Amino acid sequence: MTTATENIDKGLTGIWGNLLKDYSGQTAILDRYSGFELTYKELYRLIRCFASGLQALGLKKNEHVSLFSENSSKWFIADQAILMCGAINAVRGSQSPADELLYILGHSDSKGLIAEDLDTTDKLKDCSLDFIICLSEEEIPREISREYKVYGFKEIVSLGEKHAFHPVRIDKQDLATIVYTSGTTGKPKGVMLTHGNLLSQITSFIQPLGLSAGKKALNILPTWHVYERTCEYYILSRGVTMVYTNVPNFRGDIKRYNPEYLVAVPRIWEAVYEGVHAEIKKLPFLRKKIVNFVLKTGQFYVKKRRIITDMCTEKKGDKLSNFIKSCLAYPFYKAGEKLVYGKLRSALGNSFKLGISGGGLLAGHLEDFYETIGINIIVGYGLTESSPVLTMRRPGYNLRNSAGKPVSGTEIRIREGVVYARGPQVMKGYYKDEKATNEVLFSDGWLNTGDLGWLTPGNDLVLTGRKKDLIVLSSGENIEPQPLEHILLKSPYIYQVMLVGQDRAHLGALIVPTPDMAGNPELHKILKKELKEHIQNRANFRPFERIQCFRVIEEPFSADNGLLTRTMKVKKTEVYKKYGHLADEMFRQ
Repeated sequence: MTTATENIDKGLTGIWGNLLKDYSGQTAILDRYSGFELTYKELYRLIRCFASGLQALGLKKNEHVSLFSENSSKWFIADQAILMCGAINAVRGSQSPADELLYILGHSDSKGLIAEDLDTTDKLKDCSLDFIICLSEEEIPREISREYKVYGFKEIVSLGEKHAFHPVRIDKQDLATIVYTSGTTGKPKGVMLTHGNLLSQITSFIQPLGLSAGKKALNILPTWHVYERTCEYYILSRGVTMVYTNVPNFRGDIKRYNPEYLVAVPRIWEAVYEGVHAEIKKLPFLRKKIVNFVLKTGQFYVKKRRIITDMCTEKKGDKLSNFIKSCLAYPFYKAGEKLVYGKLRSALGNSFKLGISGGGLLAGHLEDFYETIGINIIVGYGLTESSPVLTMRRPGYNLRNSAGKPVSGTEIRIREGVVYARGPQVMKGYYKDEKATNEVLFSDGWLNTGDLGWLTPGNDLVLTGRKKDLIVLSSGENIEPQPLEHILLKSPYIYQVMLVGQDRAHLGALIVPTPDMAGNPELHKILKKELKEHIQNRANFRPFERIQCFRVIEEPFSADNGLLTRTMKVKKTEVYKKYGHLADEMFRQ
């Protein structure tokens, strides 16, 4: 079966012609929360009906539509339908603050709105819009439907079934989407990504990941975030079934579907890790001791193995001494594989093959744990402005502590410690913000990522922090807080941490302890010891990195309280606004 637009659609939605040839009868989507189990043929038909419905409402090429919804197959259907019409979607999560959504709706010049539910449409319905579409199955009150032209998902599909789809010429250089950054400071900027930007990600993922058709991938991240979005495009392009889940049902859906693949951010991998260790704590004393022993010796073994095989960026000791140490630890590692590791792997199901991690640095203790129990996690790096992936590790060359090699067609350079990138995935610019565009995107195509890093002799990128996050002490010493924060997160007593100390004599920390430490009278004593041991025992420790004061924060940083982005990055400016008085207090003492 071929599509009517196959010959003129050279954009992202032009790939449907090949998908229908290769995977027509295969399951594309499993989404029990939206009630969908669709083959590729059925999914394409639904997308095309939705696109026809949008055209019937008057949507034309190059017009803008805001798409505010969380992770679901309906988001994907709406996204593809908008793009198939040659229109441009401006995307954000529906749980974002109302003033932020209103800003995006106006700034993006959207003529229509597609929203997750009536709660979302109610916040925005007074705007001047040609139409509003609600993706949920809620009954829309007649007076609202008439006055604000609000339609339900099924209404648009039914409308599309009655109208023929009019193919639209789409080229790679055409704008596809405006992705509003979930930045840690200021108003969100609208990143303009073309069809060619998004298509380049699909092709660049093939060699590094090589996912197999007929397998399942569990999707839990916000689809509007460009990392999850391009991963979903790639997953479907390879004939892999996308299984939608959500945070409350995540563990249950792992058991229900036994996925082979999982796309996640570090916080998800951390949650699985914490869940495993919570179960270990419940074991009888002797069994708990055995499990912890084989985990510890197993991690010792894999660290030595990395050094021997050149699979880490930090070298400790010569290969011969590390080989001898690995030989001594190997029997315990094999015993762990026989007795323990398989049971721990079952936390991700019985069929799990590969994890993909992005959206932030994967902490070293997580790398150690997952490698020890035999779960391969591929780490990638990028940013919204690069669609997003710039570099990626490979399953057969998983260099720990690195962000991997540049993906196909991508160049990486380091200038004064800052990472610059050039390639087919780099954005067109910021929507209606030439000044901000010119600050990061240069006429020769190079993008200033704002990240700090260096390249190994093998061209693997190693990230060391964010330039704008640098803490400059009053002594003039520059400190990159991110590596120190990740080391501190290895502590079983620290849930979240943010270092402070700009223009101060020394470093301080704002710490959210783990829940089981609540009310512990020894908390401050324990944390003081942890800060000292973890920082001063790190490789290449420098005396000015000592954390000499701290304050405890009881409420965790979260997206709900505005202290985390939706991809789990700490909004340091917002944290400081809320808790800066604690920082001032501890530095006065």
